Amino acid sequence: MRTVHLPTVAVSALTRHLEIHGPSTTGFVFTGRNGGTLRAANFRYRVWAKAVERSVGQPCRFHDLRHTHVAMLIAAEQSPSVIAKRLGHVSVRTVLDVYGHLYEGLDERAADALDDLTNRWGVGF
Repeated sequence: MRTVHLPTVAVSALTRHLEIHGPSTTGFVFTGRNGGTLRAANFRYRVWAKAVERSVGQPCRFHDLRHTHVAMLIAAEQSPSVIAKRLGHVSVRTVLDVYGHLYEGLDERAADALDDLTNRWGVGF
């Protein structure tokens, strides 16, 4: 288990969900039709498959949301350490091994950032 801070867009979506469906007696945010445990097979058939069809189309697995999350964090230039903690990995190595190809262009941006910094400091040759 871990604590992960949610972006405002996710908090808003969860708030709206709870306004529509109300709190459950089980403590879960998402439940089955009668308020009980949400079964994976039912969720895939009743909710996930329809949502995928209406949006990105097949193939799209639920686990792909995790990969999208990482890709968005990398695009936002978050550190591998932050990403690893959000995913529950004990090491940044997994993040770099699996998602390292998404870090393309960061080296050039790092050089540009050093140029900007040295220009602000008045350091130059």
